[in-house]
Amino acid sequence: MSVCSEDTDTRANFDKILEEYKFQINNKDITEEQKYELLTLLRRYKNVFARSLEEIKQYPHYELYLDLLPNRKVFRHQFRLHPDNATVTQRQIDKMYQTGVIEHAPAADYNSPISLVAKKTPQNVQLSTYVE
Repeated sequence: MSVCSEDTDTRANFDKILEEYKFQINNKDITEEQKYELLTLLRRYKNVFARSLEEIKQYPHYELYLDLLPNRKVFRHQFRLHPDNATVTQRQIDKMYQTGVIEHAPAADYNSPISLVAKKTPQNVQLSTYVE
């Protein structure tokens, strides 16, 4: 596929997409042609890359079924979080709840401890859960 095939994309458009979606292509083993073929593909399917919780889409006709073991509750103790981390964690949980990524559970028989994982920038943290 050529860079100019079915799209009339310019290098400026590709650079805009790289910047907007924070895609980084640092592989020195690919040619410029391959780089822009990859960018064409990323541009074509950019709607599947969520940049925030608000952009996460749900498929409305799918419901996950978990086959639970009968009479076996799984509850792990949540480790105490630093007050600053507890505030950030609660904010992220509230945001996930508001956007429909998570929902309220009627019972607390099953859980996984959560923690915050630091990202490259100090202000950026990601909520993580422990799974056995």
